[in-house]
Amino acid sequence: MLSYAFPLRPFVTTKTTKRRARALTTAGRAALSRMLQVLGVVLGLVHAPPLCTQKFDRSLITSSCRRVADVRCGPRVRIVSPGKNKERWLEDAIELYTTRLRGTLELECVWVRDDAALVKQARDAGSVIALDPLGKTCTSEEFSELLFAAIERGGSRLSFIIGGAEGLPKEVRADATLVSLSRLTFTHQMARLVLAEQIYRATEIRKGSGYHK
Repeated sequence: MLSYAFPLRPFVTTKTTKRRARALTTAGRAALSRMLQVLGVVLGLVHAPPLCTQKFDRSLITSSCRRVADVRCGPRVRIVSPGKNKERWLEDAIELYTTRLRGTLELECVWVRDDAALVKQARDAGSVIALDPLGKTCTSEEFSELLFAAIERGGSRLSFIIGGAEGLPKEVRADATLVSLSRLTFTHQMARLVLAEQIYRATEIRKGSGYHK
């Protein structure tokens, strides 16, 4: 019977060995952190972070409409209407709610020049809700349910359409869900602001936060 003896080398700790050990420890901690984050998202304990944080070059954005510069993954909600805000304070107020909504959904305002452009924007949308005096009136809780149902139905894409001075084009009315914000009459600028606030309120109702009381 043959036996073989292999020489055993003593374990020597070198600088290279220490660096590799530290690298493995760091990689292990990072992997564990990712696993815990995924587990928290699955269990609903934390919100999933945006998958995309790439920035667009603002010089590439056309002047025909104002768009959100951040590219974000998740639900996208647009407010499409003719004309731009003439008051700076209204612009700042809408931007406030746009900023608060980031991480939950992407809200953007799109400006169009005429009814033909309004119809095109409605046709390109996943799901459409149009503001109309004869539309359904609802509470904020009902609006929240309507909002998220429309987002799901439209494949995470939803457009709110605000008509011009003559009202909504018939092509939009025929295919859209009609909703009335109030029996009162608002300017286009005020309607955009009220709608932006109600969209934000709807998300907070969904989260169960203390914003809606």
